[in-house]
Amino acid sequence: MGNICRSPAGEAVMRHVVESEGLGEKIECDSAGTISFHTGEPPDHRMHAAAQNRNIITGGQARQINEADYNEFDLILTMDEDNYHNVLNMAPAGEYSAEIKRFCDFVTESSAKEVPDPYYGGAQGFETVLDLLEDGCASLLEHVRQQVDRCPLMWDTLATHISESTGEPFELLQKHTVGGGCINDAYRLEGRDQDYFVKLNHAGALEMFEAEADGLREIAGTKTIRVPSPICSGTTGAQAYFVMEFINLGGGGSQFQLGERLARLHAVPQSRYGWHRDNTIGATPQPNLAGDDWVDFLREHRLGFQFSLAKQNGMAFNGSEDLLRQLDAFFDGYQPKPSLLHGDLWSGNVASDENGGPVIFDPATYCGDREAEFGLTEMFGGFGTDFCSGYESVLPLEDGYGTRKLIYRLYHTLNHFNLFGSGYAGSAQSLVDQLLRLA
Repeated sequence: MGNICRSPAGEAVMRHVVESEGLGEKIECDSAGTISFHTGEPPDHRMHAAAQNRNIITGGQARQINEADYNEFDLILTMDEDNYHNVLNMAPAGEYSAEIKRFCDFVTESSAKEVPDPYYGGAQGFETVLDLLEDGCASLLEHVRQQVDRCPLMWDTLATHISESTGEPFELLQKHTVGGGCINDAYRLEGRDQDYFVKLNHAGALEMFEAEADGLREIAGTKTIRVPSPICSGTTGAQAYFVMEFINLGGGGSQFQLGERLARLHAVPQSRYGWHRDNTIGATPQPNLAGDDWVDFLREHRLGFQFSLAKQNGMAFNGSEDLLRQLDAFFDGYQPKPSLLHGDLWSGNVASDENGGPVIFDPATYCGDREAEFGLTEMFGGFGTDFCSGYESVLPLEDGYGTRKLIYRLYHTLNHFNLFGSGYAGSAQSLVDQLLRLA
């Protein structure tokens, strides 16, 4: 946040790890805050002392992140969820080269999803931060090494697969890191006549990529709203890859048109709830066993599944069992028809193409109540009244939506708790409490 506690310590620990491996001339480390309140100040003296006891020296002066950082650095890491979203919101418009990730994605010896701010606590808080930083920086170094060591053979394999899949020769001229994602590494592959977008992850992620490709194909098949066309996927060495059409995305498209086309997607008749395969929402498994009863599907494969994951992550939400038993009450007089859903619709998965038309991507596709599509749209903003007007010009929302949307918001809030940690626990519990009062 202010660049006086966690981030300068992270910079110092990473620099220490890098220099210990003799890589100081190859890897550059820096730190910055998301606010300017402490600009020019040295690191907090308590953090400096705790790090010094581990032979790690903090230094420098606090500064705020700026637009140049998004292109000068390959990787930007945030200490907690608030800073993650702040860094995304402060990013320059259009393409930038940095990947933005959560630091705790690299922590292996703790279940922590965030590095806690020790500023207002005691000495143990600084030790906890340093423990997490030393753990994560060791894994981070291996990640950076993998990035550096990705050999030309991998890119040659992708180019060959693209050529075979499209029937057109593809010669890779340049590759550019594309920022904005937190699950995968992403690149724009520039060819002589055609560009492509590729996601990379560990080889075990191939099934996730294949499910995403199936979702894109199914949405595209409705001819209602544009999505990137899948090209090919596979593995090479320790890497899984997913190549798709490159669309020159931008902002400023018509929200009314986005809502209208999303409604047309939802209006396409579907036979059952669920889907033909399981997939993921973010990095969380999403079971999609097909069925004919929406409330049963919602109870077992959405809310119940997320509550079970939360218990595995050490959190039992008060009233969760009561809420699951009372779900039917929210659907008295309302029998939703199955609709094909994007499934993970937030402002980061929506853009406009070169003609200003709406594009949606990164789906977690399944068939369900169309109202479930809006469980995430209000969590982080980006969808205004024009979007709602466009949607309802095709498919008006029905009585009771204002209450049912809380159920669908709870699903995504629970998923964010299971992905990113305790910062979402309070919101999830508040939604459970509110829904029980309304049942």
